[in-house]
Amino acid sequence: MPKFSQLTDRITIVTVQAPTSTGAGTSTTSGVDLNGFTACGLWVVLGTMAAGATIDVKAQSSATSGGTYADIAGGAIAQLTQSGGSAGDNKQIVVPLVLGQNFVRAHITAGVGATVLGVYIIKDLDART
Repeated sequence: MPKFSQLTDRITIVTVQAPTSTGAGTSTTSGVDLNGFTACGLWVVLGTMAAGATIDVKAQSSATSGGTYADIAGGAIAQLTQSGGSAGDNKQIVVPLVLGQNFVRAHITAGVGATVLGVYIIKDLDART
């Protein structure tokens, strides 16, 4: 008998930024507790991008929810650009878990114009290799 009978038995999807129009600037989402989970990913959903817009997203971790967050090595996507055809595209970042760092958040940098952007964190109870 399998450990989990349905995908929804093992994963949880947390909306950390609902799809909204994001202007130029830098923002971070709230931290998500990964205690008890074995894997994590960030899912970045892009809609319309203004001419010349750019988006950078990276994962950061901390030992506590309100603690100091640091970039996770290998936890970023290549810059998404309107001119590169990224509008309407979705990207996933597989986030390497950092021992002792139970909280993860997304750090978002939007350049130039507005972009419709949503970010989700996927927590997995049964990481398979």
